[in-house]
Amino acid sequence: MHTHKETKMSRIATTLAATALAGAAFALLASPASAKSPVDPSWNKPDSWESGGVYTCTKEELSDGMTTWTVGDGVAFVVVKTGTTYTVLDSDPYGTEHVFDQDISFVISCVPNGGPSS
Repeated sequence: MHTHKETKMSRIATTLAATALAGAAFALLASPASAKSPVDPSWNKPDSWESGGVYTCTKEELSDGMTTWTVGDGVAFVVVKTGTTYTVLDSDPYGTEHVFDQDISFVISCVPNGGPSS
């Protein structure tokens, strides 16, 4: 037989569990809207990456099925767009190959004004 104290504790535990489940359900419903960050359309333009004239950037559109990119000679950094993800490659030596899980939409390569970096 349950004592009054055990019944009260059981009711509190049930209430806490129900509250936790409701909170978790709300978080799951709310998370897709809050987790998705908008993509700034200016990120698709080379001049957006030029840092006020510090770099000269060019954009190369790639055909479907391309999932690898090799860092070119003399670039300061490269912006690779796959899906809605932008990856900045800025410390890899010439010839470093990167493989992505999705097709590469485009690559923006930036060199310092005054010529390629060594």
